[in-house]
Formats: sequence, structure tokens, C-alpha cells
Amino acid sequence: MPLFEYEYRHTPFHTKLNPYSKAVLTVLPLLATLGMFDPIVLLPLTVLSLVFAVIARMPRDWHKLLITVTVVATGSRLILALFMGYAGYYEVLPPELTEKPILVNPIPEWVPWFGMMKLTWGGLIYTLGFNMRCFIAFYMVALFIYTTSPDEIVQALLKVKVPYKAIFVTLAAFRFFPVMTRALESIMNAQTLRGWVAKSKNPIKLAKQFLPLTIPLIGEVDKVVDEVTMSITSRAFGAGGGWTLMKEHEFSYLDYTVIILTIVASVYLFLAFFLWNLGKI
Repeated sequence: MPLFEYEYRHTPFHTKLNPYSKAVLTVLPLLATLGMFDPIVLLPLTVLSLVFAVIARMPRDWHKLLITVTVVATGSRLILALFMGYAGYYEVLPPELTEKPILVNPIPEWVPWFGMMKLTWGGLIYTLGFNMRCFIAFYMVALFIYTTSPDEIVQALLKVKVPYKAIFVTLAAFRFFPVMTRALESIMNAQTLRGWVAKSKNPIKLAKQFLPLTIPLIGEVDKVVDEVTMSITSRAFGAGGGWTLMKEHEFSYLDYTVIILTIVASVYLFLAFFLWNLGKI
């Protein structure tokens, strides 16, 4: 199965929740924790997002990719953390903790840039908090994509009077990645049968070895664009007259419960962030 594509499973997220409640569950916690970097505060949300993914029976390949992306994102923040060894960068954490070094920099401080680098507990806490935020965001968005069909998304957007062109762009974005994943897989299989192998420690040679994949993939993108253009033209897309809803999304007790609990928790986190510095470092 291609990555980031809806797949029906008999789980509460697939069958019991409508798109509105899943959208609230995805968006509001991310907005409420937008400025939080405290790992202690983010830990329950991190565990909860992973539990949700397990309940929804998310495939292992998705877990591997999401964790890999989170680890890769850590690298950039870890470099930034090397320059965050001074107490002035932090609002809540005590200076004796934020400036306490983990690794001593052998380069003298008077050396530009490199002399300022040092890994402190403050920088490590910041990196860990950023990691958790990435983890939560990746998993919650992936959960929504995996448990919500494109038809449900279109019907939900139509119900709230979203313009047709915006709906088309949204649906095209949802479908682009799975379609391109299938195309790339087919191209790789075809080239492998012709003896294509990408093995080189030289990055320049490795890039050249991927040319047999790049050129056909560009052609496939152009083909998909032409097919989509012809398809929407033949269906008189944007000609007006309105669309008919195929299904009315009803709200169950579980939907109301999820929406109310999510709103209450998000409002609490939002207020606590500004009033009591919850989640700040």
C-alpha cells in the first residue's frame, strides 16, 4: 500500500468518528501546543498520538517513515541547540540548568561561531521538546489521512461551504503523494529488471545513477497533470449549479464527546500557556 493513503479498517477512527470530529482532534491540540517545548508537558500528547495510531492500526511502514522524519528533523534543531547555551534564551528554566554543559567545546570562545558552540542541558531540553512536537504533528496528521477517505473530506468541505476550487486543490494534494509513490515503485521495478542498481559512496555518482528514475518520473508527473486537466474539463468543473451531497455526516455521542473533550483540553492548554507559562522553557 502506498504511503499516506486512506485505507479502510474496522476501527473506531474509521467507522465511529466523522471527519469533523477527527479534524478537531487533529488541529486544535497542534494549535494549543504551538509554542510549547517542555518535554514533560508534551509527553502525554506524544504517548496519546502513538496510542491513537495503534488503535487505528496504522501500517508499520508509516511508523518507520514518521519516526525517520522526526529523527532527521532533530539534526537541524540539534545544530541550533549548540548555540542556545545561554540563560537569556529561556524564560522558565533556571540559569544553572540551561547553562550547565553536557559536552565541553575545546575551541576557544573568541573564535567566531565555532567558539560559541556548546551543548548544554537547556539546548538538549529544547531539542527534545521540538522532537516531541514534530512527532505529535506528524502522527496526528497521518492519522487523519489514514482514517478519512477522500470522499468524506469532499463531503465535509462541501457542507461548510468551502469553494469548489479550494476543495479540488485539497483533494489533489491528498491524492498526489500516493499516485506518485505508485508511479515511482513501477519505474523502480522496471529499471531493476533492466539491471539498474544504485550503489556508490560518491554522492555525485549516486545522483547520476538516479537519473533513470528521475526522467521517467518527470514524464509521469506531466502525464498525470494532463489526465487530471482532461478529467475536470470533461466534467465541467467550476461551471456552477452546485453539488449534491451524497452523504450527510451525523454526529454520534462519541463525536460530541471527542469534540468537547478536545476543545476543553485545548482551551486549558492555551490559557495555561499564557497565564502560568505551561509548556515554556
